[in-house]
Amino acid sequence: MRFLFLLSLCIFSNSVFAHNIDYNKIILKEWSLATENKALLGTLYMYKNGMVYIEDAQNKIVHFPLSSFSQKDQDYVLNKYEKIAQENNLLPSNANSNTQTGKQLTTKFWIIAFILSALGVFIFLFLEKSKRKYLNPIFFFGVLFVLYGFKDDKLKSHLLSTTDPVLVDLAFAPFKPKVYTHWDNTYFYVESKGIPDHQMMVGITAWQQQVPIPQCYTTANNNNAWSIPLNPVIAATPVPVNQQHFLRGAIALAVNGVAIFNPYTNTGVDAYLDGQLDNWGGHCGRADDYHYHTAPLHLYSQTTATLPIAFALDGFAVYGNTEPDGSSMFALDGNHGHYGNNGTYHYHGTATAPYMIGNMVGVVTEDATLQIIPQPAARPIRPAGTPLSGATIINCQPNNTNTGYNLTYTKTGQNYQVNYNWADSTTTLSKYTFNFINPGSTTVSVYAGFSQSQCSVPTGTTQSGESKTMMRLPDTGESTGYTSTFGEDADYAINLPFFINNGNGTVTDTITGLMWQKSDGGEMTIENARIYCDTLTLGGYTNWRLPDAHEGFSILNQQYANPALDVNYFTTSTAQYWWTSTVQINDSSKIWTTNAGGGVGNKPKIETISAGGSFRYHVRAVRDVTTPLTVVSHFTNNINGTVTDNFTNLIWQKTPAADSLSWINALLYADTLSFAGITEWRLPNIKELQSINNEKLSNPSVDTNYFKVINNKKFWSSTTLPNQIAEAWYLNNRFGITSYDLKTNKDYVICVSSGASYIFNGNGNWDIASNWLNNKIPPTILPAGYSILIDPITGGQCVLNITQHISRGAGISVNPGKNMLIQGYLIQQ
Repeated sequence: MRFLFLLSLCIFSNSVFAHNIDYNKIILKEWSLATENKALLGTLYMYKNGMVYIEDAQNKIVHFPLSSFSQKDQDYVLNKYEKIAQENNLLPSNANSNTQTGKQLTTKFWIIAFILSALGVFIFLFLEKSKRKYLNPIFFFGVLFVLYGFKDDKLKSHLLSTTDPVLVDLAFAPFKPKVYTHWDNTYFYVESKGIPDHQMMVGITAWQQQVPIPQCYTTANNNNAWSIPLNPVIAATPVPVNQQHFLRGAIALAVNGVAIFNPYTNTGVDAYLDGQLDNWGGHCGRADDYHYHTAPLHLYSQTTATLPIAFALDGFAVYGNTEPDGSSMFALDGNHGHYGNNGTYHYHGTATAPYMIGNMVGVVTEDATLQIIPQPAARPIRPAGTPLSGATIINCQPNNTNTGYNLTYTKTGQNYQVNYNWADSTTTLSKYTFNFINPGSTTVSVYAGFSQSQCSVPTGTTQSGESKTMMRLPDTGESTGYTSTFGEDADYAINLPFFINNGNGTVTDTITGLMWQKSDGGEMTIENARIYCDTLTLGGYTNWRLPDAHEGFSILNQQYANPALDVNYFTTSTAQYWWTSTVQINDSSKIWTTNAGGGVGNKPKIETISAGGSFRYHVRAVRDVTTPLTVVSHFTNNINGTVTDNFTNLIWQKTPAADSLSWINALLYADTLSFAGITEWRLPNIKELQSINNEKLSNPSVDTNYFKVINNKKFWSSTTLPNQIAEAWYLNNRFGITSYDLKTNKDYVICVSSGASYIFNGNGNWDIASNWLNNKIPPTILPAGYSILIDPITGGQCVLNITQHISRGAGISVNPGKNMLIQGYLIQQ
């Protein structure tokens, strides 16, 4: 009898507490895997980081990239995702619904706790002590299982988000050096003076008599920099941004280093509707600190549409009317944002209330003064102003010395001015002089405040500085000509590939200065490829790593196909692709890979055999022979319509040709171009063209701060596909993949120049840009940024019988059709 009672109790407990699912009653959806031409039965389990997780009829969880499915199934997932997230308390439509969900969970917990307590009392009072010991373990483990039912690791994984600081830094890059960035494992720090590039104050009709004074938001000033969390956590109950919360201080930081406040002021009014804001959505606070109260959508005139314009102090990004992947903004939730296709939450700025953030989705700490902490403090230098009724600000300009501003406003039909400036009085203080100019009189007020000269934003190389691992960009190796029109790849030979077999399983690229694994490491997943490189010992070296996309592309030789490698130095294998360390922007399920056909592009990491796919993705490790250089900026705007690549020293057109052209016409256009004082323009080869691609950007994947390119366009290279000579390589700037097109098709053109060269004419004289005449050899070290172009007399052979040292960034090449014999060595420093 007791046994039957215990059995009934266990069955009752299971029916009450367990997740009881009858799979026979579930209608399974038929999924269409377009990329694999097959169907799958199952239910949607989860969608995260671009991956769709499906529970099949055997209760097994399988996953595929969203792009693997038919368009109909993709739409189904995206529409279903927000509903699923809301049901799981991940995407609350508003704070009240989230709170109600929390209350329901709390109520259920206490009901279950009461039942468990009653069962415990029953066991203690009514069961014999000798028998109780058999039931106690069952009851104990039953309690653990019930409590475990409240724990969902899969759900909690949604609540945590890790932000790549490099991606955050991309958003701030267009506004450097007025902002300075650095980070640790917890926060992304931004230093600024809080002053934008655009004009301020004009358009304010409800003025508080505050004026913009640069602030000291810097680490050197008592760690007074802005702090953006790098590991944001979804709040159980988002806190509303309204008249009761966050009325002091910032709720977000714009990417130009200017703070963004609650749209409601500390008096509870909408600052925009009240006329307190200028034409850019900003004004000055009680400490004369300039800040916005609405989303700074105007910043998209200075940055890229797919980058954030701000970051909330909970750690989540703020975008405009474009999604991170370049698509149009889709429906917003009650928090004024949503989860993106990459599974990460973000907000959107709009022209109407709540303008940017409805509720703080991430966990934040609000102190007793209704301010989010941590955040830097502004430093007032004078008493706060009071409202000036009837005043309208019509102008505010920096003075001639950039040590103050001249502000003009109108009132009762007359003009008034506030002209103010600052000057150092001690090493720690500045004197702030205010001239209040009224019709017929002037009043002067002087204040002592913090030293402006001591409050400077750091400049120079930060963590955002880019690492230049390749000393020079190698040529494609293509030496066969395919047209009589001058300007194709084979007509130029700049930095011809040259490898050294080290005889220990390694190969050194003398052009880039990188050392490579001679035989690749075989097929494996990307995760194992990373481990493989990190743990590899080869040739007596242990500092091996996975190459990035540009490094991996550098060793390909477009003279060959399948594999596009020089097999005199690299051992052939069955590889179809080789892994790189570069992850696809906004889609961590895709990795940049090079392929045996000679291209580079983003591919799903599950395609390799080891991950259940049908392709062979191999690994080849690389190591740095010399310490990589760090440059502040990849590119330099030459202010003459050209851009210099500081990695390759190539000079580029800033704006491509207006019209698309066939490949032959593209060659002609480049060869006849004369622009910015340069006549030696040409169509870039595919390696040169790919070198300006930035895999951290998309739509377009070329930095529009330097290049005025059009989204999702194909740009011709001068390189022909060796096994399909009717086609030539191009770069598609949606993501930056290299592929090929029929030469008769019309694609876009951007031209390149190698810059200045020293030319040896074959008669023992060095001409052009030098004074090396009368058979004199060049200096011992050729300056960086130049190249030696050997141009012997027609049909002749030049003998260079010297040991020539070449600085980084310099090169040596031979004009097409000419011969050169080097007796000695070219030594790369």
